Amino acid sequence: TLLGYGLLGFTTLLVLKQTALFSAVSLIGAMLSTLLLLPCLFRHYKGQNRSVPVYFTRHYPAGLRPFEWGGVAVMAILTIMGIMKSQWQDDIHQWVAMPPTLLTEAKQIADLTGFDLGARAFLLMAESEQALLEKDDYFVKKLQHYSPSESQSNISLKPIVEIQSLSQWLMTETQRQQFLTTLKTTLKPTALEPLKSLGISSEKIFHAIDELKARPPVGLEQALNTTLGQRYKNLYLGRLDKGQYVGLINVKFAPPGDINDAEISALAEPEHGIYWLDKRAHLNRLFQQTRDQAGWLKLLSFVLAGGLLFGYFGLRRTFTMLLIPLGAIICTIGILGWLGIPISLFAMFGLLLVSGIDYTAYMQTTTEPVAHKRVAILLAGTTTLISFLLLSISSTPAVAAFGLSVSLGVAVSLVLTWRFLR
Repeated sequence: TLLGYGLLGFTTLLVLKQTALFSAVSLIGAMLSTLLLLPCLFRHYKGQNRSVPVYFTRHYPAGLRPFEWGGVAVMAILTIMGIMKSQWQDDIHQWVAMPPTLLTEAKQIADLTGFDLGARAFLLMAESEQALLEKDDYFVKKLQHYSPSESQSNISLKPIVEIQSLSQWLMTETQRQQFLTTLKTTLKPTALEPLKSLGISSEKIFHAIDELKARPPVGLEQALNTTLGQRYKNLYLGRLDKGQYVGLINVKFAPPGDINDAEISALAEPEHGIYWLDKRAHLNRLFQQTRDQAGWLKLLSFVLAGGLLFGYFGLRRTFTMLLIPLGAIICTIGILGWLGIPISLFAMFGLLLVSGIDYTAYMQTTTEPVAHKRVAILLAGTTTLISFLLLSISSTPAVAAFGLSVSLGVAVSLVLTWRFLR
């Protein structure tokens, strides 16, 4: 058990490291208390002969009886089907249970402001404010002409239905000059009649256009500090220490379904300072990597435990002692698959705590009557189940998945130990 906790400390996620350290220290404390403190407390204890229910003393043959082979075959098939149905995925939204009112308010805020609370946007970097606006304008046009590929359009990709960018609020200097030149050359005398009736001559109008062309461009930060510019202010992140100006382009996708992150991120141009940001997808990938790493470390802990037990019990007994907790983990994965519960990072973390080796080691080494050994592991397993079953009814999905996976693993481990060891 300590080997498993120790290897869990090599994962990259801090919460797993902290839990591994806490569990290992608690286990060492419990072991030392059992060895050093309990003998003193029970020095004058006189045991009483208590009657043990008959099913605790029932003798099971070493091998499986004919009708039991059929049950094992059915359970194996159901477990395999459950594993095939299992969903190995991580989603940060599954960690907490958000109140419906809060989700509704978040959606209303996103609709009113155009700001995606999910932190999905394109990030642009440039050497100056004007260069940032030019890059923003170029990429907005690219997004407007974007359409999903045929291989992805029928799966989960959503077309872009709304874009919010800095270039929608402020023109680049080149665009401003072109606009004023076009305005001056395309203005017709009939269009100026209303102004002439107010006493404004055409010469004054053209002179004002020339003055406007000669003025220095309005800075991006200055334009955003106006009343109307407040709507776009959250898109400008300012100037970095290295002389880079940073802005965002928010994109909104049409429902239903999730976007295809791989194809959307392919639109980015990192070599030109344009990056796709999706904090949710990034965290999910991090959790997936940590979950996979923890799974491999759990397998390594079985190998190391096997090497340790082999020196004391030999190959056959070591194989039996490791087969039961490994079988409990496999059966738990199958049950979670049938229940439709995704095997996320916290569910995997629960599987890591399903050891069961302590039950098998006790059954293999203690010389007490089989009934007494069964009572002991049943009491130990029941007290463990009480704690983790309470976690499984938590309103927080991550905590509930953790508690349920541990509870199922412990229960299956108890059943297998009860049946196959004595």
